[in-house]
Amino acid sequence: MGRIKPELLGVDEKTAMDPRNKAYIKDETTGKCYIIPFGFWSVGRKDDIDVDLPVETQDEYMSRKHANIILRKNIIGENALYICDTVARKNPTEVDGYRIGHHYNFQLFDGSTVLMGYTRFTVHLFQ
Repeated sequence: MGRIKPELLGVDEKTAMDPRNKAYIKDETTGKCYIIPFGFWSVGRKDDIDVDLPVETQDEYMSRKHANIILRKNIIGENALYICDTVARKNPTEVDGYRIGHHYNFQLFDGSTVLMGYTRFTVHLFQ
């Protein structure tokens, strides 16, 4: 889809909670928040120039292109957030303690925890 605007990356929680934003993930280690706009986005370590949502982390277990996140409206018009791994890997993405794969999108809810490598995120989703 294209890189997310730099002003949406690594923001503080007050900025992320702006009512115009529909979803964001918060890195529980650094406290940085990453706003998720509508669309399809690849998420990974900042050292990959091709990732849409580059996360500032020193976690070597988080891949350069670790997962894909999709924010869209569901069939009844609510905001819905989904995630899947980009490929099968040794360090898969986990949601609320469950390993997810790369074949299917896994729905995220407000308060879900996502683990990419050793980097833990909390999901915040607004209607």
